[in-house]
Order: sequence, then structure tokens, then C-alpha cells
Amino acid sequence: MKDDIILTNGEFIIDHEAKVWLDQVCGTIKDAVGDHPKMRMYPYRKDGCDYLAMDFDESVGNVTGRKPNGFSLTIAIAPYGKCELEIPKVGCQELVPTIRDSLDAITIAGILATRLNATVFFNLWAVES
Repeated sequence: MKDDIILTNGEFIIDHEAKVWLDQVCGTIKDAVGDHPKMRMYPYRKDGCDYLAMDFDESVGNVTGRKPNGFSLTIAIAPYGKCELEIPKVGCQELVPTIRDSLDAITIAGILATRLNATVFFNLWAVES
């Protein structure tokens, strides 16, 4: 993938490779957690890099006693780094792609929430009063 790629225009994915990647990520998340998942989003910064984390969980109650299924997508936002959209492998439960722009990260999150018909929650680790 080219280093200077722009993935979105703030509303739609405009890069073909990114569209293919997003289709595969949607399928992987649906396989992991089913339809209408809970989606928890939270931003954080670590070692000088910004991240937008999205955790997806099954929306139905788990009455079987088994560990609930989940999937984690953590987008690293590295303005001077290389854009890397890793293709999810069968059965994977987490991905950490690297993109160059926070607008792309937020647009990808919005598209995922819409396509998956997710119930979205925003988690903030430290809430200021």
C-alpha cells in the first residue's frame, strides 16, 4: 500500500484496497460476534502514537457459561508511518492496522458501526469534571 494514501473522504471509503479490507474486516467481526454487536470505542495515546480502539462483543446474553466471543480492532494513527491494512486471518480475534489520519479512523469506525448495526458505547478511562 502506498505511504501517502487517503482512505476516505470523511464519509465514504475511496480507496479500492481499503474497501476490500473493510469488507473482510466486517465479515470477520460478524463471524466472531454475530449480528448487532456491542461496539465499545475509546481513544488513547501510547508512546507518542494515537489509537482508536474498538471492541466488539456479542449482543445477546450468554446463558451457556462459555466465555463470550469478542473481536478487537485497534487503529494506530501514525501520520508519518506506513499505512498497513492487515487482512484478517480465519478465526483471528484482533487486528492492529496502521493508518495516517484520524479522520480515516473515525470514518472507518462509523462505517463499521453502520454495516454491523452495532450498539455503540464510548468509553473514556479518565473522565474530567
